[in-house]
Amino acid sequence: MENNKSGRRRAGAVEGRGRRVGTSCVRGALWMGTATTWLAVALGWSGSLPGGVGVHGVLLGCLALMASVACWGGLQCVQRWEHERREAQAREDGEVAAGWRMDMAADLGHELRTPLHGVIGMLSLLRDTPMDTTQADYVDGALNSANHLMAVLNNVVDLSRIEAGRMELHPEPVDLARMVRDLGGLASPIAKSKGLRFHTRVDEAVPGWVRLDATRVRQVLFSLLSNAMKFTDRGEVHLTLTLGGPTPGGEGLLRFEVKDQGVGMDGPTVASLFQRFARGAGIPGRRTEGAGLGLQISLALARLMRGDILVTSQPGVGSTFELVLPCEPCTEPEAHSARNGVIVAAAGTLRVLVAEDHPVNRRYMAALLARMGHEAVMCSHGAEAVAAAATGDFDIVLLDVRMPVLDGWEAARRIRALRPKGERLPIDALPADDTAEARRRTAEAGMDECLAKPV
Repeated sequence: MENNKSGRRRAGAVEGRGRRVGTSCVRGALWMGTATTWLAVALGWSGSLPGGVGVHGVLLGCLALMASVACWGGLQCVQRWEHERREAQAREDGEVAAGWRMDMAADLGHELRTPLHGVIGMLSLLRDTPMDTTQADYVDGALNSANHLMAVLNNVVDLSRIEAGRMELHPEPVDLARMVRDLGGLASPIAKSKGLRFHTRVDEAVPGWVRLDATRVRQVLFSLLSNAMKFTDRGEVHLTLTLGGPTPGGEGLLRFEVKDQGVGMDGPTVASLFQRFARGAGIPGRRTEGAGLGLQISLALARLMRGDILVTSQPGVGSTFELVLPCEPCTEPEAHSARNGVIVAAAGTLRVLVAEDHPVNRRYMAALLARMGHEAVMCSHGAEAVAAAATGDFDIVLLDVRMPVLDGWEAARRIRALRPKGERLPIDALPADDTAEARRRTAEAGMDECLAKPV
């Protein structure tokens, strides 16, 4: 790597010297042509040339002037080339910097998510043990703080991906009514804890199945719902899905409307909502939490999906946020062999092989599976999982993907190779985050599901 950097520095230095030499030559020619012009005129006027300022002097002056004009044009070309080169270099440096920030955020995100998953998992287990009211409050406070930290971390990583142009969408057939119900199930406990009434409605004109990136749509809508409930102390919050008129391209529009009866906002506050680190500072009497990235990321995701977010608000009355997306109706997909929830839905005891390199996460997975009535065999890396699979029978395999010695994707390939042809052992990936690369590599490794932590 150092040799490559040195080579690039030497190449840049040589290129810079070449540009400076070329510019100097053109400038020298320009000055030489100008001097020749004045010399020709002076000689002509002084009579040193035959015919005084006659034909010879005029011709020589014209030739010198033409040379000067040509040199001046060459100088302009060199200067323009230098300007374009500097602009291109600035763009390239910006792209490299954005990519570097994205890679750093992704690596840092993984390193932070892994122990944070352990914290959230162990607190979840602790919350289900016998405790008095004070202890339960302490655990809930710690769990809420850990979930908040996870949300901020996810926002930072998502923003880095968007800025680097590496945020990828994965459209798939989605049951819209079910998605709205699921969002209602997530938001209802928040509304109940604040004494709010929460309602969902899907208009009859909305198609049953459409193609969209369900993960990103849920992310945007849950962010909007969370904000609506955060700034509403009494009254109602509504999530409504309707079908809008066709676009110039002939597409229908899905309109997800989140309406609250909260404090509302004035014009300047609405105008600054989608700026980075904006946290509703213009809302009177409100001290908001968070990094102020949620709405900026939501708007970027909406536009990445060829949509937008519209806002109307009135102080003291409430706010309405509308996520507008193109509607691409599709048919209901055929039943497939995916086993979502196979462990939860299992009637009997399953023998589960788990590979996880973080010790706290291993303890959490072992305790969780034991509480569900299943037998777990724990491994600390992929090679141990392959060895265990070669000597024992398992109903399902759960593999962390980033592990020492042997990662989860390669371990899955080797475990598949151990099975008799035609025998299908369910193998799921447990990545620290749900990224396009993780899903792609999971599919390439022949794994069944990509289940992002926390499980």
